Amino acid sequence: MRATLFTTGLLGIWLLAKGAAPPSSAGVDLQWDYDFANNTNAASFVVYWGTSTGVYPSSQSTWPGTSITVSGLSKNTLYFFNVKVTASDGSMSDFADEVSIITPKK
Repeated sequence: MRATLFTTGLLGIWLLAKGAAPPSSAGVDLQWDYDFANNTNAASFVVYWGTSTGVYPSSQSTWPGTSITVSGLSKNTLYFFNVKVTASDGSMSDFADEVSIITPKK
C-alpha cells in the first residue's frame, strides 16, 4: 500500500508497508522516499508504531537509509505506522500520513 505523505520545507516522503514474518514472531518491512537533493538538513528518520491509530508507544531511529524492518510484533495484529525526520538542528518534522497493516497469522 502506498500513502501520500506530507511535504514540508524539510521533506516529502511516502511510506510503504509490506508484511514480513520471521518464524517466531511477526515483522514488517517499511520503506519511504525522501528528497535528499532538495532537503539537505535531515539527520535521522524516526519510525513510530502502535496498535491504535495515532498512538505510537514504540519508535526506532534509522539513518541514512529509507527503510527499516520492525520485528518482534504480535502475529495477526493490526499495527499503525508513521514516520518523522529529524533535522541537523534537532527539530522534527510533522508526522507523515499514517499507514496500517495486519501482521501475518503464521
